Amino acid sequence: MADTQRRLAWHGMLLFLLGLLTFLIALAAVWGWVTLTPTTAATYWLAVGGSYANCIFLLLAGVFGTSRSTPLHGAGHAGSPWQESLVYAGLAAGALAVLVASALVLWGLRRR
Repeated sequence: MADTQRRLAWHGMLLFLLGLLTFLIALAAVWGWVTLTPTTAATYWLAVGGSYANCIFLLLAGVFGTSRSTPLHGAGHAGSPWQESLVYAGLAAGALAVLVASALVLWGLRRR
């Protein structure tokens, strides 16, 4: 039974890692087609930084046991108010960065 649990945990973590990488891999596949102006050149850093921020703050949510930002994953747990606020702000900032990067990539992929 413990061996089965360990294998399920391993596969779960692998799928989690693949999910985090999917956005950046898909972006790399179309990056050559994206036309960016100097003002939208920050798209790269928004995509990469936002992805890392999401990864780091999800890890912190697990370490702190927070549930405000991740109610399904943190059910039955609660961090201190500063921990909940830190994770909430970090995940919101990471999500906003990825959303802005996605919108800029869409803008850069339009026909001229």
